[in-house]
Order: sequence, then structure tokens, then C-alpha cells
Amino acid sequence: MKKWFSITILMVLLILIFVLINSKSDYNGKIGEITEEYLVLYGLKLDPEADQSAPIIYFNIDTQVIGKGTAITDLKIGQEIKVWASRREDNIIANKIKIVREN
Repeated sequence: MKKWFSITILMVLLILIFVLINSKSDYNGKIGEITEEYLVLYGLKLDPEADQSAPIIYFNIDTQVIGKGTAITDLKIGQEIKVWASRREDNIIANKIKIVREN
């Protein structure tokens, strides 16, 4: 009986760890610029002495928008977002964008 209980607890912990690792977004920040094809993502905390890179993230009709919006048209400058993305050639393509906070 103890053996099955231990195995069950171990499996639940492994599943929980897997879910937590895979649910972390690839990028997060505020939308600094947005066009019909891409957005520029600014960091939440800017360090004046650090090299600040602002990734250009492309989106398409397959990009899912969740959170405080449901469509690409709901994205606005200044919103805080999280992005799950993949790389195609040299471009970052958003698979899912979660609107976390409005301006």
C-alpha cells in the first residue's frame, strides 16, 4: 500500500514540475510599438547601464490571444504581455500572447 502511495505522489510531483516548466513564457514586457505584422516588446524594468534589446515579435492568424483580450486587434501600446513563441529563420513568431495588464 505504501509503495503505491509513494509512486502516486512521485507521479503527481513530476507532472506538476513538467506543467510549471512548460507554462513559463518565452518573453514578457510592454508593447512599445505595434503594426499589422509585428510588435516591439520593451522590458518591464529598464537598467540604464545594461544593453537593452527590444525583440521584434511577429504574429499571424494562427497566433492565439488570451487574458484581457481575444484577438490581435485587442493589442495596444503600453499593455503588459507574455509571449510564447518559436523561431522561424531569423524571426520570432508568437504562438500565444497573453494580455496581463492594460496601460
